[in-house]
Amino acid sequence: MKEYKMAKGWAIFIYVAALPLFVLFSLPILILFIPEMNKGETPPPAFFWIGIPFALTFMGLMVAAVIDTAIGKVSIDKKQIRAKNVFSTRWIALDDVKGFRIHEHYIFIEPKTEWKKRIKIQKYYGNLEELVAWLEKKYPDLDKIEEEQRYQAMLKDPTFGSSLNERMGALRRAEKTATMLNVIAVIISAWVILWPVPYLLVLLLAIITPILALMVLKGFNGLIRLDEQKNIAHPTVFWAFFVPSLGLAMRAAFDFDILEYDNIWLPLSLIVMLFMVIILVNNKEFDLRKGRNVLSVIGLALLSLCYAYGTVITTNCYFDHSNGIAYRAEIVGKSISTGKTTIYYLDLAPWGPRKQSEQVSVPKHLYDQLQQGDEVRIILFKGKFDIPWFILVR
Repeated sequence: MKEYKMAKGWAIFIYVAALPLFVLFSLPILILFIPEMNKGETPPPAFFWIGIPFALTFMGLMVAAVIDTAIGKVSIDKKQIRAKNVFSTRWIALDDVKGFRIHEHYIFIEPKTEWKKRIKIQKYYGNLEELVAWLEKKYPDLDKIEEEQRYQAMLKDPTFGSSLNERMGALRRAEKTATMLNVIAVIISAWVILWPVPYLLVLLLAIITPILALMVLKGFNGLIRLDEQKNIAHPTVFWAFFVPSLGLAMRAAFDFDILEYDNIWLPLSLIVMLFMVIILVNNKEFDLRKGRNVLSVIGLALLSLCYAYGTVITTNCYFDHSNGIAYRAEIVGKSISTGKTTIYYLDLAPWGPRKQSEQVSVPKHLYDQLQQGDEVRIILFKGKFDIPWFILVR
């Protein structure tokens, strides 16, 4: 009999990390019973409805992780393959195994018998190379079979050409077009995020690229797809749509401070609705009767929102030639946010139309030059689309 358990390194990590994480998640409960922590005050209702259930859930997950590490295993004998974890034990007879699938975090073993549930094996187990080699020797890779079936079905689809040679030629053109557009999109996105110079050129390229992706999507009549899915033989322009949209949203957030958002919702809604109509109309890619496709459409709508926000804000501010109105504001505090990037903030007292204190991000050199109690000038602009925005200067 062969057995596979959690890899030693991962097991040590879980055993070491579980206790401090358990204590961390138990803090909301400890607050209730330790007077020094709650200072004699009764927590708000949200604490009981959200904080306590959250704490209990993650405390339970920590306990389950430790137990699963201790008892979880996959065993193979002459008759069956069996997987045991903290929640269940499943087995499939060797002659009932239909095949296997290898995904990012798990290996799935599927049975021929429809009512039986598949076995799911974590990729954190040790000696998985041996297990995969055994599976490949005895059973088919179901993902590869499905991908080949879809590829053959695509080559037989008369929508993509009247002959096999025409369809294969169309597929080659689609692959080259999608690959080229995705590579260009990644380069433009890195450009717009990391070093947007010259600003106007890189801004226009980032705005145009997702539109080109949608034009290619419709122009190839279904041969190119927008969603990136496993086992799909169709080339995709997902990256050409995704990364520039994200880059535009980040550029808008980094570069411009908006006073009021009241006038942004109409253009945002129009752009998102237009994009979703283009994506969904006459597109067989998304069968909304399937839950996964519904989630994909929601994700694409959110990406369209990122694109719309980035495009509207950057064009509203960059192409605004209105005369600004100057105000003065006192710096009442300073702070730095660290993470993957470092952001420098100034806390400003109320000024002009802003009736409350607010936090504004500034470049490092300006942050270093200014101190609490100093005054700064704020220039308020009308905005090309009547979305008011402002800049901060010394």
